[in-house]
Amino acid sequence: MSRPLTRPDALATELRNARRPRGLSIATLAVEAGVSPRLISEFEQGKRSNVSLETALRLLSLVGVSLRLSDAAGRAADPHRPALRTFGRHLRRGARGGTAGATR
Repeated sequence: MSRPLTRPDALATELRNARRPRGLSIATLAVEAGVSPRLISEFEQGKRSNVSLETALRLLSLVGVSLRLSDAAGRAADPHRPALRTFGRHLRRGARGGTAGATR
């Protein structure tokens, strides 16, 4: 199932919604991802806005969620384009113009 992620907290919501049904604790996910449990907890609660896109993608991958990035015209975005380095920051601010679709 694929759907657009447009809300600032969309990545954190996807992470929480995929982690809980799997019975995966924050502590276990943190060990697997190589990050602190506090980072995951604060990210899921919307209290941490400085999580890098790389870290968010690693966490999502570990819970079985993948993302497909597209530009405003719906074309697949090149993940190596420098503009995508700031994607997470723009998504958190609720910027428009491009989308990410989550797939579980």
